Order: sequence, then structure tokens, then C-alpha cells
Amino acid sequence: MQRVVKVKLLASPEQKAILRDTVAHCTACFNAVAAVAWDKHLTNSVKLHRETYYALRAEHPTLPAQLVIAARVKACEAVRSAFQRRKRGKKATCPKSRGGAVRYDARSYSFWPDRQEASLATTSGRRRLRVAIPAYFQTLLDQASGFDSADLVFYTHTGDYWLHLVVTL
Repeated sequence: MQRVVKVKLLASPEQKAILRDTVAHCTACFNAVAAVAWDKHLTNSVKLHRETYYALRAEHPTLPAQLVIAARVKACEAVRSAFQRRKRGKKATCPKSRGGAVRYDARSYSFWPDRQEASLATTSGRRRLRVAIPAYFQTLLDQASGFDSADLVFYTHTGDYWLHLVVTL
């Protein structure tokens, strides 16, 4: 069984700037891939990779390759969903993000609940960040047998970054 555990990143102003830059680059990659997929009516992730990967790596050289790939996967899912919606006769337009969540996988992040620390791939290399674990989620982390993906989410109303961890119980 999988559950989502939300932990707050205790980021300094400098670290927040790096995270903001990472989110901006990932959002730009998402939007670029979504536009290509929409225009060429592509939903095959491998074909989208061939169409977009090298141009995106050249355009965003500081963004780690794994995050470029994660943005492509998210864009492919969003376009596929929009095409399905249109197929059912509903209105659908090309997906576009203004600052979406950054998806991390085992190659791009690490999490140590005992140290209350996470390591994230960013546009400035790997960054270790302290985390605050709410008491409710601590009980789920104690039962966790593994960590799957994670999403870096920015809450505009508080100005804080949170990591939404998918854990296997």
C-alpha cells in the first residue's frame, strides 16, 4: 500500500532561490514538451523524448537530465489526458503550467527520516535540506518500507516548499 507523506522543507532564503530556479526550469521544460506533443499529436513518451530532449538540455544546461526527463513524463501524461478528454467530447486545450510541482525519483532525490533531511537535485547541483515532519506523518514514516517518488511543491500562500513523498507501507 502507498501513502503520501508531506514534509516541510526548512530552506534558507538562498536555498529557496535555488528551488525557485529549479521549479522555473522544470516548468519551462514541461510547457515546451506539452506544446510539441499537442502540435504533433504525440503521446508516445519515447518519440517525445527524441523530439525534445537534446533541445531542452541545450536550453536548460543547469537543469539535471533526470529532471528534464521527469518534466517530459509529466507533460506526456497531461497531453494524453487532454486528448482523452477531447475524445469524450469535452473541451480541452494544450496543457500549460505556471509553476507546477517538480517530480523526483530515486535517481534525483534521497530522504533520511531519522536525520530529518532530504537531498534534491537542483539547478545548482545536489542540495541537502532539513525537513520538518508533522507528528501525524511520522507514524506513517515509521511504517514505511520504501520511498518511491516525491514532488517538490511550493505553497504560494505561505511561501514554503514542501516535499510530498510517496511511501510504501
